[in-house]
Amino acid sequence: MTLEELHPVVVHFPVALFIVGFLLDAVGIALKREALFEAASWCLGIGAIGALTAAFIAHAHLDQGAGEDALATLENHELGAYVTISLALFAGAIRGYFAFRARQSRALRYISAFALLAVALSVGVTGFFGGELTHGGGHEHGESDSNETTEHNHDH
Repeated sequence: MTLEELHPVVVHFPVALFIVGFLLDAVGIALKREALFEAASWCLGIGAIGALTAAFIAHAHLDQGAGEDALATLENHELGAYVTISLALFAGAIRGYFAFRARQSRALRYISAFALLAVALSVGVTGFFGGELTHGGGHEHGESDSNETTEHNHDH
């Protein structure tokens, strides 16, 4: 298995961790449970490591001869990955500040949760473009355009 083939294997973990992290934050705020905020922080940290791995080490690729639409989709997917990682690092910095601050404010908790929501939304958009690359245009409706994409399939 090559590094390029690892991308679809590695990428699903940070996607799940970012979304679960946000849900833990939301429930933690609603129920005022510090343990859920801490669990969300772990999800964010491990998810960020996984996202960096997926983006920089096990990077998706297109075979030679890919169409212009597939290349444009790849650019959007890459941009989304960089935005997601940047947002995750920003959310992590907020949480780091929150962890070391003597007095924890409710406003900072909401800002932190909102930052993790932005990460979860960004990873969703990025995943959409990844699905376009893997399954072709119209994948969200069960359609496939195998002429546009030449990337390997997630079904290994």
